[in-house]
Amino acid sequence: MKCLALDLHIVHGNTFFKNIFELKAGYIGIYKNNEFNEYKYWDLETKECNDSLDEAIEKVHFLLTDATKRQLVSDVGICSMLSGGLDSSILTKIAHDIIPDIKTFSIDFINNEKDFTPNDYQLTKDSDYVKIMKEYLNSNHKTIKIDNNILFYLLDEALIARDMPGMADIDSSMYAFCNKISEDGFKVCLSGECSDEIFGGYPWFYKTHLVQYDGFPWALSENLRSSILKKGILKENELKEYIHFKIKSSLKNVEKLSKNDEFENRFRDINYLTIKWFMMTLVERTDRMSMANSLEVRVPFADHRIFEYVYNLPARMKLGISNSTIPTEKYLLRKSFENELPENIVYRKKSPFPKTYDPNYLKLVETEMLDILNNTNSKLLKIIDKNAICNILNIHGENLTENWFGQLMTYPQTLAYLIQINKWLEIYNVEIDI
Repeated sequence: MKCLALDLHIVHGNTFFKNIFELKAGYIGIYKNNEFNEYKYWDLETKECNDSLDEAIEKVHFLLTDATKRQLVSDVGICSMLSGGLDSSILTKIAHDIIPDIKTFSIDFINNEKDFTPNDYQLTKDSDYVKIMKEYLNSNHKTIKIDNNILFYLLDEALIARDMPGMADIDSSMYAFCNKISEDGFKVCLSGECSDEIFGGYPWFYKTHLVQYDGFPWALSENLRSSILKKGILKENELKEYIHFKIKSSLKNVEKLSKNDEFENRFRDINYLTIKWFMMTLVERTDRMSMANSLEVRVPFADHRIFEYVYNLPARMKLGISNSTIPTEKYLLRKSFENELPENIVYRKKSPFPKTYDPNYLKLVETEMLDILNNTNSKLLKIIDKNAICNILNIHGENLTENWFGQLMTYPQTLAYLIQINKWLEIYNVEIDI
C-alpha cells in the first residue's frame, strides 16, 4: 500500500498490489515449462551522431512525415486530435495533405472562455490557436466542450478504465473526449503525444533549478506527499531514498560519450528518465481512456526511428543554443516544420493538456473530499492525516507550494486524486498493508 502514496504516477514495473508486477516498456515475457522469464527487446542506445543542424532538420521532417503516413493506414475512418499546439498541428497538417477532408477534434470546457486564468504553465487558451489551424487548413473541425459536472462524475469511470487511481480529471477529461470522438463514428485517431519527451519540450530540460533538481523534476512534491500521510507510514527520508533508488536504477542503462560535457550528459539523463517514466504515464493514460471508449489512438511521434535518431542529437541542437544562451523548447522540431505552419503556431509556447478552471468543479471536489473526511468508515482515513487535508481545504489550497504532479495536477487535481484513491479502495476491496 505504501506504493500508492510513494509512487509518483511512475509505476515502472511495479503495481499497487503486493507481489504483482507489470512488464516494463521494451520487455517481453515468456511463460514456458512452468517458468516465466522477461527479456529486453528494445532500449534507447547512445550512438555517435555528427549530423549538422540542416541535416537533422531534413531527417526529422522525413521521419515524422513518414511515421504519420504509416499511421494513416486504416480500414476505417481516421481523425485527428487538434489542440492548436505545435505537435498536433504538425500531425494534422501532414494528415490533411493526404486526407484533405480529415476531421479534427479539440477539447474545451464549458465556461472556459470566462474562467480561464493564465499561469506559468498555460499562458494561452487552446481555442484561440485551434481557430488559427482550422482556418489555415479549412478543416472539418468539431470542438467538444466538457460539462464540469460530467467531468466530476467521470472520475469513477476513469478510475475503472485505468484499474487504479490516475491523474484525476486529467484522466476523466480524456475519457470524455475519447467518448465523444467515438460517438461521432470514429474508431482511430491521431495524437501529438510523445513529442515533448524526445524534443525537449518540458521546463526541466532547460530551466536551471529543474535541470539540477535531485529527483524526478516533474514531481517536486516530496514534502506534500509526506505531509498528508498518517504519521508512521513513512520512515524518515524514505520517500527521497525511494526516488533516488529508482533514478539510479534507471540511469545505469545510460551510456555517455567521452566528448560530451556536463550539460550534454545531464540532458541525456533527464531525457532518458522522461521517456522511461513520465512519458509512460501519459501513454498508458491515453491508451486506457481511449480503449475504454473503443477508440484507438495512434502516436506517430513515438515511432522508434524518431526516438533513436533524436535521442543521439546534441542537446544544444534540440534547444537551439548552439550559438545562443537562450534555449527554445523543441527548437529542432519547430525548425523542421516552420515553413508549413502559421508562424504563431510554430512558435507558440508549449501548453499542457487543458484543465478546467471552473470554480464549480473545485466546489464539487472540495465537497466530496469533506464528505470522505467526515465519514469514519472511509478507507482513505487509514492512510492520510485528516488534519493535514482539513488545513489544506480550509484555505482552498493556498498553502500548497508544490504541485502533486508537475503542471498537470495542482490543488483541484490533488483532491480529485485522493477521492479516486478512496473510491479505488472501496470498489476493488483493497486490503491496506502498511
